[in-house]
Amino acid sequence: MRQGLRDGLKQAAADGGVDAVVIVCAGRTFIAGADITEFGKPPKEPGLHEVLDLIEGSPKPVVAAIHGNRARRRPRGHAGLATTAWRE
Repeated sequence: MRQGLRDGLKQAAADGGVDAVVIVCAGRTFIAGADITEFGKPPKEPGLHEVLDLIEGSPKPVVAAIHGNRARRRPRGHAGLATTAWRE
């Protein structure tokens, strides 16, 4: 998941035809940030903070289209991706 976000953010930043980035999630709920395939194993690259840094440092606006359980309340500090994209 993080690798796809990283690659997509870098591609969007380099594409002159892209004005903004909207992070969406397929399924019933928005991603919580954890990759369950890594539970009990060492995390794979890129790390979460690398992805969050790309979002915060993006030359283009990045927003998250939050739905499901995450949309029912404002993201808090532990929400990672949603919190990063929420910042005003």
